[in-house]
Amino acid sequence: MGVLTCLHQLTPDDGFTVLRVASQLTNTKLHTLAEAVTHWARTHQPLPAPIKEALDEALRMHADTQDAPES
Repeated sequence: MGVLTCLHQLTPDDGFTVLRVASQLTNTKLHTLAEAVTHWARTHQPLPAPIKEALDEALRMHADTQDAPES
C-alpha cells in the first residue's frame, strides 16, 4: 500500500483499493500481490506481467472514478 500511495499519490484507502482490485483481477492473494510490489520496490526487478497488467488496470479504474463527475 505504501509503495502505491507514494508513487501514485493515493490515499492509504485508495492504495488498498487498488491492491484489492489487482488481487481480484489476477486471482492472487492480496498479501502475495503486496509482497511482489514491495519486492519490486526494493530490488527494481520487473513485476510479473500479470501483476503489472492488473495493477495498471486497477490504477486506470481508480483514475476513472476520480475523473467522474459527482452526482
